[in-house]
Amino acid sequence: MFARVSTFQYQPGTLDALVKLFNEVVIPANQQQPGHQRSYLLVDANAEQVMVLTVWENHAAMVAGDTNGFYQAQVGKIQHLLASGVARHMYELKAQA
Repeated sequence: MFARVSTFQYQPGTLDALVKLFNEVVIPANQQQPGHQRSYLLVDANAEQVMVLTVWENHAAMVAGDTNGFYQAQVGKIQHLLASGVARHMYELKAQA
């Protein structure tokens, strides 16, 4: 399996709206993508930082969203709530419990 980790800061006072958008729009869209396994939204409210972790069946499924514009479309849905750009990294999952 493979994972994409995206990190960013959100604007002060927008956490509830961000969580709602993820739960109602972004995560359901992710679930429709071939090879998607899981999506997680992790929040450090004190620092107003977010980490989004998505887990994919294989590398091809993970990068498909980059090449077909899906990833950028999802970022576009939350862009108005962001206080920083989105940094993203891709990893291969080597162990799990």
